[in-house]
Amino acid sequence: MTPAGPAKLSYLAHIDGLRALAVLMVVVFHLNPDWLSGGFIGVDVFFTISGFLITRILLDRSSSPGFYFDFLLGRARRLYPAYFFAIALTVLVSLVLLLPNELIDLSRSAVAASLLFSNHYFLSVSDYFNEGVKQAPLLHTWSLAVEWQFYFVYPLLFFVPHIRRNLVAYTLLLLAMSVLVTQYVVQQSQAAAFYSAYYRGYEFLLGAFFACPIVARWIDAAAGRQFGRLTLSVAVILSMITLLFLSWRYDANTRFPGLSAFWVNVCTACLIVMTSPNTSPTIYKLLTAPAMRKLGAMSYSIYLFHWPVIVIAKKYAFERAGLVYYLILLGITLVLSCISYEYVENRFRRPSQGSNRWAVGLFIASCALSGVIFVGAKWTHGLDFRFTDSQLAILKLNRWPEVPGECIATNESLGYFDCIIGETSVAPSIIVVGDSHAQMILTELHTKLVSAVKSARYITKGGCPPLLFGVPENSGISNEQCSAMQHVFFDALQATPTLKTVLIAARWKRYHDKKFIDFGEDLKDSPRKGFERRLKDTVEQVKREGTELILFKSFPEPRFSVPERLVRGDIFNYELPVFSHLKDSILKPFEEESPLLKIIDPALSLCNVQLRCKVIEADNPLYFDTNHVTELGAQMGLVDLEF
Repeated sequence: MTPAGPAKLSYLAHIDGLRALAVLMVVVFHLNPDWLSGGFIGVDVFFTISGFLITRILLDRSSSPGFYFDFLLGRARRLYPAYFFAIALTVLVSLVLLLPNELIDLSRSAVAASLLFSNHYFLSVSDYFNEGVKQAPLLHTWSLAVEWQFYFVYPLLFFVPHIRRNLVAYTLLLLAMSVLVTQYVVQQSQAAAFYSAYYRGYEFLLGAFFACPIVARWIDAAAGRQFGRLTLSVAVILSMITLLFLSWRYDANTRFPGLSAFWVNVCTACLIVMTSPNTSPTIYKLLTAPAMRKLGAMSYSIYLFHWPVIVIAKKYAFERAGLVYYLILLGITLVLSCISYEYVENRFRRPSQGSNRWAVGLFIASCALSGVIFVGAKWTHGLDFRFTDSQLAILKLNRWPEVPGECIATNESLGYFDCIIGETSVAPSIIVVGDSHAQMILTELHTKLVSAVKSARYITKGGCPPLLFGVPENSGISNEQCSAMQHVFFDALQATPTLKTVLIAARWKRYHDKKFIDFGEDLKDSPRKGFERRLKDTVEQVKREGTELILFKSFPEPRFSVPERLVRGDIFNYELPVFSHLKDSILKPFEEESPLLKIIDPALSLCNVQLRCKVIEADNPLYFDTNHVTELGAQMGLVDLEF
């Protein structure tokens, strides 16, 4: 993502090869995570390269008056023109191809991206229920915002002569503090640690440490001795192997960043400063091959364009992705990247008054364009005049119903729901507990309870498994709030004298391969075994209380956002009446007949015997995103439930 440093500093050709490796990891991961589940670490490789290069620049220039603003202008010349080009082109294409709700979301993110704080914007909207964030065309700009925020803050250290003279010591101190703080934060809120520049500092600082002259002298001294040269060679080989291994081994369940990212940064730093023709000729030749150097030189433009191309194309792929589809995406990305590199990046990179004015002018133009699009999208409701009334009705359907009854706690107050639903004039005889798949059936549960003249205590939190006990290690939600919800459930189970029934509904397949926090001896188990043990303990605990237990199997999941896909299908005359349900066996151990246990399978009413499931009924969608049912879908899924 960050291009090479200034011409007066020695050019390190193998760093372009590292950039090529990093951007290839990211592109492959974004094309299909199944191909390279940890390819996202390419961004962390870029962060360490950036820390190394900008420290070299600052050490070279920080003694000059006005170095801070010269440095920022240099970064702006090098980075912002292509950045503006990518944002502008994405916005213009989106005006034609995105749906109203998507266009409104894009306009907001475009403003944030132009102002270089899109990481904080995406953090603010990346709650469990916002599926659209994962497919935002400008989502990838979060990492560029993190880099810019580091550029603004880090050079300030060089104003202090004492820090500049003792940069190694201060860098190590800040590096250690940053790693420890991030490792703590990532256990509390992974989203905050992932998006915030505060918790990415150590990734840049590790590169900065290896850019310090004293470290370079240590490495040069080691390279001058036979044993030292052998040590450096082993370090380079192990670093490359480890980097490739982590790109394959890490996945969406990895607790990241923190220490898991730190090892990526260490390997990257070793490859930057220890790779040479003398220490590692094979790896050096690989990284400095003409194709790798060219890809590395273009890596910033490739990074800028690959994600919008992939995201927008995916919205129109209609589940037909194949080899030709991926080749077309790569072709479009390379063409746009070549244009950006040759005619935009290289156009303004040399220092001059004209280039400076263009860089500042494009920043202003980007903000102005994004602002106009934001106001226009809001005023026209996402240019909704492009669509028919029936299409707009599908897009505007009610997604999350208001919680009826009386609430002790709400998601806004304590991070979870604790309410009484149904006929609130009678004491609760039922406890409903679960995650968002219990929340989406709320209206139908309330209706059935009112008809039966019963009430239920409703305890739910999106993304939190209804277990006694077990909090997912990597879930994107607050671990403390999830644990609190589970304890409220446990207390209610034991302290409700009128309790007759416990109803548990969850998106089970979301948890069965998750690692859990504070598992004790369960740490010896595989993630799936650990989850199964926790679920079994929960079922047994409910049975011991002598109450009836109703377990809901997972609802069938289309795995695409149904309203948006229905509208696009209508535009292109592509019908999506059914999808295949991937049946799981998570609740199979509990299917034996028991007077205190009942299992309800929503697929029996939403799918046929071949497990082909509907997404629409009488022109009304049954889902409002990739996995949550509408009120009509809930009615059909709960047809076998009686109180």
